[in-house]
Amino acid sequence: MTKHLLAFSMLCISFSLTAQPVITSNPQNATFCADSCATFDVSAVGNGLTYEWYATSAVGPATMVGSGESLALCDSIAAFDGQFFYCEVSDNNCDMVRSDSALLTVSDCFPPLADFNFEWNQMEICFENISQNAETVIWLFGDGNTDASNAQAPCHTYMTKELYFVKLRAFNDYGEDVIEKPIDLLSAEAVTMDDFQWYPNPAKDVLFLQHGAPLDDYQLMDLSGQLIQRGLINANTAQIDLSQLNAGVYFLTVHTGDERIVERVIVE
Repeated sequence: MTKHLLAFSMLCISFSLTAQPVITSNPQNATFCADSCATFDVSAVGNGLTYEWYATSAVGPATMVGSGESLALCDSIAAFDGQFFYCEVSDNNCDMVRSDSALLTVSDCFPPLADFNFEWNQMEICFENISQNAETVIWLFGDGNTDASNAQAPCHTYMTKELYFVKLRAFNDYGEDVIEKPIDLLSAEAVTMDDFQWYPNPAKDVLFLQHGAPLDDYQLMDLSGQLIQRGLINANTAQIDLSQLNAGVYFLTVHTGDERIVERVIVE
């Protein structure tokens, strides 16, 4: 019995010394940026192992491109786009095993450029994502509501008529971008009065108001919706001092009875 066990042990030792290398980790398909280094790795067990890497395409013979457990391609990897890479692992008995092939894909790696269009029907605004290179997007509608479902053309209903600032955040593996656009629902509510006049527009130091009915009060807001100036009128005409305002675009709101007039004013 002991003699048989000894013979079996010697056979196992002899077999282990002559066994081929065993691949324990194969290179994986990967995408790399055109201005970076492409790297592939392989792992194996065996005695006195050597590693030789080869590149091959759908046409043409395989070409040796490197040696060692890791392959790094740093010079113009765009030339290797769409090629397959594998490693031949040999031991000191000249036994050889080949790894699986891994596909190299070269990407320009451009970050996204966020942009969107919109159109409205009364209080409902429908948006369209027209971002470039964006894999995912998040909508921030400006009223506290957010859509993180990667919706490409969401519609959103607003509860009140105000000036909203909508943001679109665009993402991909190489960066992110954000764009913000004003959605002016105030103008949709504005009452157009033929006999209401505001001049000059653009204005510099003084804005004149005139109306056939008494004007109650006025407000000036900037494009972010912040109240900049307000005052009582209680007359058919008024002069608004603009001398302390920065140059830019403002929203003028004038109340007259139950009506509200909203106009854009340009300050030079």
